[in-house]
Amino acid sequence: MRAYIASVLHPDYDIVLTATGAEALAAIRERRPDVIVSDIMMPEMDGYELVTRLKRAPELRDIPVVVLSAKASREEAVRGLEVGADDYLPKPFAPAELRARVGAALRLHRVHREVVAQKQELEQTLRILKDTQDQLVQSSKMAAVGTLVAGLSHELNNPVAIIRMSAQMLLRRGSRDPFVRRTLERIDRHSQRCAGLVEALLAYSRRRPQVAERCELGQVLTWLLELARPETAERGIRLVADFAAEKLPALVVHRPALESALLNVIGNAADATSRGGIIEVHARAAAGDDDVDGAEILIRDSGVGIAPQALPHVFEPFFTTKAPGKGTGLGLPMTQKFVQAHGGTIHVDSELGRGTTVRMWLPLVPPEPPELPLVPEPARLAQEVL
Repeated sequence: MRAYIASVLHPDYDIVLTATGAEALAAIRERRPDVIVSDIMMPEMDGYELVTRLKRAPELRDIPVVVLSAKASREEAVRGLEVGADDYLPKPFAPAELRARVGAALRLHRVHREVVAQKQELEQTLRILKDTQDQLVQSSKMAAVGTLVAGLSHELNNPVAIIRMSAQMLLRRGSRDPFVRRTLERIDRHSQRCAGLVEALLAYSRRRPQVAERCELGQVLTWLLELARPETAERGIRLVADFAAEKLPALVVHRPALESALLNVIGNAADATSRGGIIEVHARAAAGDDDVDGAEILIRDSGVGIAPQALPHVFEPFFTTKAPGKGTGLGLPMTQKFVQAHGGTIHVDSELGRGTTVRMWLPLVPPEPPELPLVPEPARLAQEVL
């Protein structure tokens, strides 16, 4: 019978013959044929068992099976179809009928493969559309950020300049009260920092390169902790420095943007930490993924933590876990843009109820002059996708 079937089909098909159900299963796994023609009555494993095993295997279940049997009863035909056969041909059969059944099964298989391919292509298209939509939303948000910070920067520039000039004038008068003098010095330092932030915001909104300078990371961190410590102390939060300032390397960065990025993270940590909590600032020289020399800064708090479902969104503009009116949702996105613009990396790990860790790595020298914001413009993005 096998030789007869082969002779009927051979002019149009490449034929592989097997003697038992077990041999057939092994050959099917190896060759992955387009159509399977199987007898019901076979040694070791009958046709029903063979079809059952084929339909249980995800990689084989889509191959059409035509079963042959001398048992022409309706019950046998129904059983063959129930176990998964795609067609049933009782013996004896005419050669033309066998060729027609096999041809129909082959066409069915080809249509199925085309449908699967189209489904996969459609799913890929939907993924691309979803990614594009997300990017466009992100781009629109960052465009809104640019407009917002441009307006704020102009509004802040004059008051900050007046505050700083007034503090410097009072300092030059030489007050003998140590408390007054320390307070004026703090006002001068903070107004100087505000002026730097205004400059950074203007550069951000105008999309112009930042002026990078060589600065000692240890000095920057020490100064920032001095600025932040009075506020954290007032909240009953311990701010702990775990680094040797003199052992930290110098970085070529836009210093106001670096200060703003670090204070954003420290401020977030303070907002999330209750009285009696702790914020740790660690820093060390560390090589990056490509063995590029750099520095790692780690800021860890013992605060409330971030919910797992919120963690993937912390770098999205305007996303915040704080209460309404307590946060803008711009601190971490701008921090991320600063780090990326300088060729660095930033990661956030958090456990609800146990605290959050922000890990930043910056190269000693950025690979190219940093430019902020590094945000794709909507029109350009659409052209690339299309």
